[in-house]
Amino acid sequence: MDLIDRYILAVKQALPNDKRDEIGKELKANLQDEIDGHYEQSQAKQSESKVIESVLEKHGHPELSARLYYKEPALVSSANMRLYKRVLYHAAAALFVYALLKTSLLMLQDESINPFRLIFQSVGIFMESVAWLFLVLTVLFYYLGKTIDLNKWQYGRWSVKSLPEGALIKIKASDTISDLITNSFILLVLWTPLWMNESLYQQQLVSLAPAAEYWRIILTVLCVQSLIQALYRFTQTYWRKSTSFAYLCDLLVFAFASLFLALTNDLLILSPELAANTDLNWLLNTITQSSHYILFSISGLLLFLAFFEYKRWIKLSA
Repeated sequence: MDLIDRYILAVKQALPNDKRDEIGKELKANLQDEIDGHYEQSQAKQSESKVIESVLEKHGHPELSARLYYKEPALVSSANMRLYKRVLYHAAAALFVYALLKTSLLMLQDESINPFRLIFQSVGIFMESVAWLFLVLTVLFYYLGKTIDLNKWQYGRWSVKSLPEGALIKIKASDTISDLITNSFILLVLWTPLWMNESLYQQQLVSLAPAAEYWRIILTVLCVQSLIQALYRFTQTYWRKSTSFAYLCDLLVFAFASLFLALTNDLLILSPELAANTDLNWLLNTITQSSHYILFSISGLLLFLAFFEYKRWIKLSA
């Protein structure tokens, strides 16, 4: 077996079975043409073996030659890569929110609020899950890409009328993620009686006063609708007038709710064990005053954010 046949055989080994004969014949014809052309252009006489070696070395490793004739299909095709990255990014963001909430839940149960634990334990939980997420999504897109047209499924409902009327302003995923984390954490704190052990719940330093119990329902409704808005924004790429206006209303409602909470008296009470000790009334006063200041600050911050959201809404409406 001469060098050409040996080279072609090595190239064919790097090809799929159904492509080997066809590409092998094409490669052999191309190599023969190059060898003949080398004889015609070369003024110096060279042995046949030297010419063949020179041509084959120019082509390089057999696997490199195989790639020139046959492109190995990617696990995720370029047509589906944008959707793949978007789903992967959003799913990873959801996993990170889950990791933060799980860590927060564990800290609340252990009555140990530690920022370092929140960061490192959340990252640990996230890293355990994200590898499986990457594997599952890659396999899923590989098989779906072979069976259905994902782009047709994704953009099938598009029409010219759906084009944005105003400026194109991209929705920042970081803002949406922060909304998801904040609202989920508030819901966890609001409904500690449902998931926290009874003995641990009774050991809480402070809790919502019975006279202010209605705020638990109000804040739950506000947080749930805000979560729904955030989840919807995850499916969108650019801001629209409707989504911007809904987010503006959301910020204003939370701002005024925080203001009303700050002005509400008898919002919190001490645990029964601490309340029995009249000497600890100063503790309740300190906590109450601090909560009022915090709520006033939150209300001001939300109004500040609402102002910028209003400017964005005006820009989208122009």
